[in-house]
Amino acid sequence: MEPHTTSPKVGITMCNSSCLMLLSRSRDVSFAYYYINCIKFFKVLIMKKPLLILSVAAAFVIAGCDNENTTNPEPLGTVTIKGAIVSDLDEDDDPDDLQQLEKIPADVSVYFVDASTGALLQTVKTTADGYTADIQIGGPRDILIVVGDFNTQINVDIDGDDKFEKVNAVYNRRQFGEVDGAVKGATYIENLEIDQPEILDF
Repeated sequence: MEPHTTSPKVGITMCNSSCLMLLSRSRDVSFAYYYINCIKFFKVLIMKKPLLILSVAAAFVIAGCDNENTTNPEPLGTVTIKGAIVSDLDEDDDPDDLQQLEKIPADVSVYFVDASTGALLQTVKTTADGYTADIQIGGPRDILIVVGDFNTQINVDIDGDDKFEKVNAVYNRRQFGEVDGAVKGATYIENLEIDQPEILDF
């Protein structure tokens, strides 16, 4: 058996009939008060019903949009960034005071950071040839390439008497390069020159 439904207009008519019937049986003020409140209740219910329907519909639309953005993100792809990292590690090979640069040692950490959010995207280690990173991204990104700390030896003339010697040194300046607007499917070559590592006093 299907449930019986009553339209708003019928509801008011029923309320009018019931309240008038009660009012006709007594002249007490309480019945008049009951009648007025009865009419007010049904009018408010009818006026608010469309607003309730609109609110529920809007909630479904917003939820649908959020769900679509969550379940359908931009597909990921690979961007390749590679290059060499050099510094003046051997002053003895600088003819006529012209600086010659050497590649930094292998096994140095290189960090790839999202320039907008600061999020770490990937970390790789240098090899004898430099560094290479394959990074998964969606849309275009500005990516920072940060050189990590490392210990090494540099060949320098400490006393200025043209006698060169290798001494222990440390690099900890975290200098960086940047690839602007990196897009998936592309390859970027970014060679970095960093400061000479500092001589250790101990």
